[in-house]
Amino acid sequence: MNFIKQPQTSFVLLEQSTGYVKAIVGGRGRKTADRTFNRATFSKRQPGSTFKVLSTYLPALDTCGMTLATVEEDSPYKYPGTNIQVKNWDGSGYKGLITIRNAIVSSNNTVTVKILEKVTPKTGFDYLLNLGISTLVDRKQTEDGKVYTDIQLPTALGGLTDGVTNLELTAAYASIANSGIYTEPVFYTKIIDHDGNVLLKNRPDTKKVMKESTAWLLTDAMEDVISEGTGTAAKFDGIKMAQAGKTGTTSDNTDFWFEGYTPYYTAGIWSGYDLNTAQPSGNDHKRMWKDIMEQVHKKKKLEYKKFKKPDGIVSCKICTKSGLLASMDTCPYADDGSYIRTEYFARGTQPQKKCNIHISLNG
Repeated sequence: MNFIKQPQTSFVLLEQSTGYVKAIVGGRGRKTADRTFNRATFSKRQPGSTFKVLSTYLPALDTCGMTLATVEEDSPYKYPGTNIQVKNWDGSGYKGLITIRNAIVSSNNTVTVKILEKVTPKTGFDYLLNLGISTLVDRKQTEDGKVYTDIQLPTALGGLTDGVTNLELTAAYASIANSGIYTEPVFYTKIIDHDGNVLLKNRPDTKKVMKESTAWLLTDAMEDVISEGTGTAAKFDGIKMAQAGKTGTTSDNTDFWFEGYTPYYTAGIWSGYDLNTAQPSGNDHKRMWKDIMEQVHKKKKLEYKKFKKPDGIVSCKICTKSGLLASMDTCPYADDGSYIRTEYFARGTQPQKKCNIHISLNG
């Protein structure tokens, strides 16, 4: 197999409501032959931080009793039983207590791993399987006795044995965009003969993979990824449309990802070298995602939509240092009230107690 010695890319565009594959790009340049290598469907790459939402925060919110306001300490951490320290990607040090929302927006590494430790790698693994990720490794032993598995904490950060394809990763994100319903990607709807008789209908598998409230809460957090977090380069400026997404980068910048969606379409882009060559950091892949998605929505003259909030979502003002209800007696006076924000919850999961971090020294 001959690989082009230049940065490559793949792109997948899905209509999340139907699972229809509207566009797919397997590599740079014009397609000039049949059965060529399609990087979108065959190339297994490390997904980096795009996996944080799927492997960790989805199960955390869906079944493990956590919320976007749950706080975890961003502090030095080593994988249990090793001297391998988890480092944050930006090298800016540690921020102390931060909420799950903030961890998603800033793509924090240490908090993500700590959350998966509580969720358990097995639970995260099972969620990934249910999202259609078929390239995961349960357990594999080599001839020299070395054992590989993706049921481990590094999976939180996208550290996989083999990797994922862009198609399956994009389909997993499409399930969040589709209010928690996973639909198997559809490349054709039916096969007919020369007389127009239907020989085969393609009925894709669909299933509920998360609560509707979980999907909306993750979407709300990933809207912030684009508006103020690591995905600002993908922010639309040529159209007005709600959008959410998650960035992903692997060690030495060998893989660049952006997985994002609007109320209409979900798209995933990957950029990198076929032979895992290191790259300089950059945002070109995010801008490509933005340019393509803007053109798609413009050409179809799609009207502006917000992501539909399901029934059962409530909001309250919290303190982002405690994850509890903001105390109007103390929290407004800590850093000029910067720790107070309105947070959303599935009804019944909102905090009932007031902040226990900021306290009054008077009386």
